[in-house]
Amino acid sequence: MIYGLVKQHKGFVHLYSEVGQGTTVKVYLPVALDQKQPGARPSRDEPLPGGTEAILLLEDDDQLRNVAERLLKKVGYRVLAAADGEQGLMLYRARRAELDLVVTDLMMPRLGGMRLYEMLRLEGETIKVLFTSGYPEQHFRERAGRDPAVAFVTKPWTVNELLKEIRALLERPVPMGPPQSAAPPRLHGA
Repeated sequence: MIYGLVKQHKGFVHLYSEVGQGTTVKVYLPVALDQKQPGARPSRDEPLPGGTEAILLLEDDDQLRNVAERLLKKVGYRVLAAADGEQGLMLYRARRAELDLVVTDLMMPRLGGMRLYEMLRLEGETIKVLFTSGYPEQHFRERAGRDPAVAFVTKPWTVNELLKEIRALLERPVPMGPPQSAAPPRLHGA
């Protein structure tokens, strides 16, 4: 996960390990000359994008799941949260009629987000899915094809990044019918 984040920011990681001495990890990132980062922090005048839709949030990191759940509720969303894909799939099946979006980590124990997505698509479900991951986006694109009902946010996400991507995906018109991917979903472990 660290490697993916560092590479996305055009940096590199140096790892040195010696038996009996320990391990040293050095992370090198390029210098940021501009202090203002787009989307880094909303101004006090700029309201956070939100809505009233129902979101199923799947994240195995307890702390991150709690932060995301509080954030989503703060901006008006109704949230159901699960610690892994199996729990999320059970919640989805029990409450599918009221759900508008699934926000899921790609990599989770027991059942990962990509596998959950593939299972839902094989069952004919067309719900919109927002993937989050510390791994590069290309891994996601290779597996989700060109499904217009999916999007991706890199971890660590900012409040604005997450909320803007959720709002954009919820508002995106999606054609009815099976996803427009290069090939039908393949079941893989993730």
